[in-house]
Amino acid sequence: MNRFLAALATSVLPLVALEAKTLRVPQQFASIQQAVDTAIAGDVVLVAKGVYQESVLVSGKAITLKAQGKAVIESRVGAVNLGPCIKVLNSAGARVEGFTVRLALGLGESGHGIRVQGDGVTLRKIRALQCAESGIAVTGANSLVDQCVVEGCEGGLSVVGANSVVSKSTVRNDGAIGISTDGLNVKVEKCVVDTIEDGAGIVMAGTNGLAQSCVVRNVPDDVGILVSGGTMIVSKCDVRFVGDGFSGIRVDGAFGGVVDTRVRDVSGPGIELVGSNAAALKNRIERSGTTQESGIHVAGSAAIVSANTIRECDGHGVLVLIADATVASNVIERCRLDGIHVNAALSGVVLEDNLVQSQHGEGFDLRSMPAAMTGNKALKNRTDFVTTVNGFTLPATNVAATSGMPQVD
Repeated sequence: MNRFLAALATSVLPLVALEAKTLRVPQQFASIQQAVDTAIAGDVVLVAKGVYQESVLVSGKAITLKAQGKAVIESRVGAVNLGPCIKVLNSAGARVEGFTVRLALGLGESGHGIRVQGDGVTLRKIRALQCAESGIAVTGANSLVDQCVVEGCEGGLSVVGANSVVSKSTVRNDGAIGISTDGLNVKVEKCVVDTIEDGAGIVMAGTNGLAQSCVVRNVPDDVGILVSGGTMIVSKCDVRFVGDGFSGIRVDGAFGGVVDTRVRDVSGPGIELVGSNAAALKNRIERSGTTQESGIHVAGSAAIVSANTIRECDGHGVLVLIADATVASNVIERCRLDGIHVNAALSGVVLEDNLVQSQHGEGFDLRSMPAAMTGNKALKNRTDFVTTVNGFTLPATNVAATSGMPQVD
């Protein structure tokens, strides 16, 4: 028995030696970098409240770097720029939590508040302030940026890498793009982008990306949300106050879509579908197109525009510029131009079960013969149905309550 216990004790000793340690700054180490250099995988570097003027490098270590209280890292001493406040390099499993980083004012990489290069890094509850480049810049797959704030930086928050997530984060008073991502299966969820001086609110490139439950507002000089690449979806977002003729939301890639989203008070189109087979479903669009752009602008083939509510737009409710679009079950009210406008020389356009009422222009302005037109209602418009197609006869299932007959421009 004694020999068994001795052998058991011997076998446990290596496990005890490898238990995670907590390394404390400044109690045990004068600088954060000294503690990081000493730490090994699994250790926690715990940094007490205070201002630390250094540029911290975590390289090849799956450690946790955590602020205790208000720990601030500044990477500028006088007029000297030290580099990014924190750089994490090839450290899968590393975590950085709770810090305020500020005054990264160098050029290029040294102007980032936090710079991550490598997969599998988590950033949580970081505040990045007054940086010359991005407040947070991540290049690496399987990354998580959670509950972070970027404010007053020239660039916002960028993540490049597959299967990454940006969650519950805020970018405000930013000089360029608020949040930008690129990669396969990237998600931006429950984020806020507020006041972007000279770029878009959210830009997502890649494939199978999702922007969900985000708020974008006060974007005076670019698109509110831009998604490009295959099957990129915007869902349950709120976009408002977009200026200079730019779209509230623009879908550039094939099979992308905007679903259950609210767009209001934008000077360009509320939603712009440019990629083929794109869709706008169950959205609410109000007061878009103050430059006489449309509520929904269809410029990609085989688009689907269905079950949207569009009100008080300065241009058309729905403008169809390309073939094979389906416009169905929409409610369009009080737009300055036409409710639904179909351009000339288009084939395959389907109009079904739309309610168009109280337009200042025409309810339906048809410059091409629809492939199918059933169940539409035009009520109290200046003119209900207008067509330049010779031989057009309004199908019997459609209702026109004002003039009752199609007109010719």
